[in-house]
Amino acid sequence: AISAPSAGRATNYQRFEFFGDALLKFQTSVQLFTDHGNWPEGYLSQRKDSLVSNARLARAAIAKGLGSYILTDPLRRKWSVPRISDADQEAEERTLGVKALADVVEALIGAAYIDSGFRAARACTNVFLPEISAIVPQFPERISVKSNGPRDPEAETLIGYRFQDGLLLLEALTHPSCGIDAKTESYQRLEFLGDAVLDVLISTFL
Repeated sequence: AISAPSAGRATNYQRFEFFGDALLKFQTSVQLFTDHGNWPEGYLSQRKDSLVSNARLARAAIAKGLGSYILTDPLRRKWSVPRISDADQEAEERTLGVKALADVVEALIGAAYIDSGFRAARACTNVFLPEISAIVPQFPERISVKSNGPRDPEAETLIGYRFQDGLLLLEALTHPSCGIDAKTESYQRLEFLGDAVLDVLISTFL
């Protein structure tokens, strides 16, 4: 997870970064969806993009001193312990790009999941992005507050799932161009959340 492709090792952070990117966006999307119940999809997307941007992740990596642990150069056969003055000079001269720092943060999140599951990935995320809760919330309060709503048995048969809250199904099937009443929103917020869920499921499968 801390080995850059330039290090020339048999493995590097790229596969972990691919998976960690999906996990990070999923956690961020769920957090924003639950924290901002009145935000439209556009606001949610803008805020998510800001939180998971390479610049934001790179700043978090620098704040934690992660750069000094990243391996960027191939190991040499004839290697000796450098003098302190040489090590200081090398540390000053080595620079890491924003994308490399961000990639390693995402790779660590992905590696944490592979090693110990989603709880570990959440904990790793919280180290670098404390504004993202370490606990992905559930949604029981919505089901208890809202009525069961109208049913669409044919749609539920099509997708193979019977909704506890029929209004969620109605919302998921409501196009923004339709007239929306006080109880029903369009599918855009759910699409924002579903996109993150689908991304992490496909990344897990791959």
